Amino acid sequence: MKFRFAILLTALAILLSACSLSLADDITPPPDYKTPTPAPTVGPIFPANSPDLASGAVIYAEKCAPCHGATGLADGPMVAQLPKPAPAFGKPEVARAGIPANWFTAVTQGKIDALMPPFNSLSEQQRWDVVAYAMSLGTSAAEIEQGKAVYETSCARCHGADGKLAAKANLADQGIMAKLNQNDLVNFINQGVGEMPGLGGQLDETQMFAAAAYVRAF
Repeated sequence: MKFRFAILLTALAILLSACSLSLADDITPPPDYKTPTPAPTVGPIFPANSPDLASGAVIYAEKCAPCHGATGLADGPMVAQLPKPAPAFGKPEVARAGIPANWFTAVTQGKIDALMPPFNSLSEQQRWDVVAYAMSLGTSAAEIEQGKAVYETSCARCHGADGKLAAKANLADQGIMAKLNQNDLVNFINQGVGEMPGLGGQLDETQMFAAAAYVRAF
């Protein structure tokens, strides 16, 4: 009887030992285990200072052009290695639909499904600079010049030469402009908003998009 009891205790000890070993194996990470790096956090999604296009152009050429192409037409030398086409924001219809805050988030956090890494090496201001430059690829110097003429004739009286005159519609307020795309701005120009009357009866679509592109440059 004592012999059987001793055997039972021995078997139980072996079983518990095996369980402990198995549990340890389950919770102990392998030697090459690396703790996942959390996605970079995004603070207030608007620039503290107006973006610098010259700075953005330099960053774009190094970080973005290999996939998105020098002029934003998604024809860079690395594009063939991507799982899906890169956005061609050099095309007006793509740039006009782009919301700066959303593009900033993409640059900050990356898009792993598209093999786009987060650009942690860039400061917050540099990320806004490159976003502004990327958006500028969807317009042209001629369109900006036309937009300036339209703005001075039809908008500056209320908004001011620098866009800051109307307190409720400060066009230089980055907190407001970062949430709007050019299509939004054209809708405001066309239909009006708040106390602002619509100018759809005075301006054609080309003029309205030109004015929106010019305002984006404030």
